[in-house]
Amino acid sequence: VVGSSVFVHGGLHPKHADYGIERMNSEASEWIRGESKESAVPWFLSGRNAIVWSRMYSMPQEEKCDCGMLFEALGKLPRKRGNEETRRMVVGHTIQYPMGINAVCDGSVFRVDVGASKGCADAEPEVLEIIEDREVRRLRAHVAPQILVGATEAVKKYKRSLVKG
Repeated sequence: VVGSSVFVHGGLHPKHADYGIERMNSEASEWIRGESKESAVPWFLSGRNAIVWSRMYSMPQEEKCDCGMLFEALGKLPRKRGNEETRRMVVGHTIQYPMGINAVCDGSVFRVDVGASKGCADAEPEVLEIIEDREVRRLRAHVAPQILVGATEAVKKYKRSLVKG
């Protein structure tokens, strides 16, 4: 988690948030280094709903994204400085071609896998830029930066989330 954004390769589900990000990071590191008491792959790294393989928030068709699950997962993450909640997730794993970097679920999940590898879509590289934890922009070569979420919009959305919670 950086600021109010959580970064995960595939997707973080509510059961992952309940288990704990720090715990998953620690157990995955131990397993990778061969220091785990268990020889089996940790449950959160295996299967279609693993944090590295999930596509629950990254299907190209927005209606196939489980926004309810996303909001539940974000709501379960520990609050940070000033009791601020994690309000956005950044995921990869599922190529967003030809759209490129995009957001769904009211700007709460950003899908950043553009398929730049020659073995995939051979698409132009793109960068997601988050400025002061408010403004979110997409950067592409030879194109002006595109604001995906403006600072004013982000503040309004955050205030709405406080009223809901």
